[in-house]
Amino acid sequence: MKVLHVITDLKDGGAEAVLYRLVHACPEHSHYIVCLGKGGKYSDLFFQEGFSITLLDIKSGIGGFLRALTFLKLVRRFKPDLIQSWMYHANFFVGVYGFFFPKVPVFWGIHHTNLDKIADPKTTHLMSNLCSKLSYKVPVSVICCGYKSQLTHLEYGYSKINLMVIPNGYDTSDFMPALENSSSIKNSILSNHDGRFVIGSVARFAPQKDHENLLLALANVKEKGVYFCCLLIGYGLVKENRELVSKISELGLENEIILLGQQNNINEIMNILDVHVTSSAFGEAFPNVICEAMACGTPCITTDVGDAGYIVEGSGWVVPSKDPAALAEAIIKAKCAMNDFGWNVRKDNARNRIVDNFCIDKMALNYNNQWDKIKVD
Repeated sequence: MKVLHVITDLKDGGAEAVLYRLVHACPEHSHYIVCLGKGGKYSDLFFQEGFSITLLDIKSGIGGFLRALTFLKLVRRFKPDLIQSWMYHANFFVGVYGFFFPKVPVFWGIHHTNLDKIADPKTTHLMSNLCSKLSYKVPVSVICCGYKSQLTHLEYGYSKINLMVIPNGYDTSDFMPALENSSSIKNSILSNHDGRFVIGSVARFAPQKDHENLLLALANVKEKGVYFCCLLIGYGLVKENRELVSKISELGLENEIILLGQQNNINEIMNILDVHVTSSAFGEAFPNVICEAMACGTPCITTDVGDAGYIVEGSGWVVPSKDPAALAEAIIKAKCAMNDFGWNVRKDNARNRIVDNFCIDKMALNYNNQWDKIKVD
């Protein structure tokens, strides 16, 4: 089949990563990717690997309208068997312009759980609200990446008839326990931190990720006498971030925090961590980093956002969001558990949870089953 993917942007994000993995897992289809924004990490990868891709860079005003018309020409030229959109803005865009090609089946993708009234832009709230109305008329299926996301969008008024779940899938041959390279990487990053309990958190610097919650918890852990270091990996987690560095200094964590910024070797970094922490406050649907860490055999601590608790199950620790004391307690429990004979069992359980339930092949099969609906209809 010829599948036209439409996505809000192609920066370093969760939905973007899922799209990237999916097109590689479905080589039997012809894929064309349309990005409404300027692109970024994943558009660069798509270009480098020879995929057909168009960056519309749509803005407000007449220029944006003309760029949108380019999309209509593209659809007529590519003649897709179906359109798969990703995230609210792309869903709405396809919902509106879909009226110009009513015979092309449309599938929506939702990669958000709940919207925050303060942190999320008003336009995102508007797009979600408008999509709830269009969900009764436009898409064949509305694919949520998590079960809590599905429930939330039912509450938002989305059509219950076509709202369904396909959990994200992961390449467990890429994210896996790797002892060979971990020592050299650990020495390069942690040369001055021998013997410390190594905590890590992969998340861009944004209100949704709630780094303040993590830092407050780590300050609590330090007060309890735990000897640790914490690697912060992601966009904006650099020494030039004055807000972040000021908070680290205020809490006296200068010797414990290592700011690594964006990294391309996440699978290798996961292998040098004793535990991975997700401290998000809201918005998460199906956190990729938790699955990636667990696939590497790294136990996880997470706040109870989206499907995080469902993913971790009994292999890690789940605490309420915006509760630094509870997060600190979980970190201390994890440190103590490392000395227990069951730690290796916990690591194995974490990996097996991903291999058995959230592998890339299963996700690809589920998407294909949805797309095959158009053959039946």
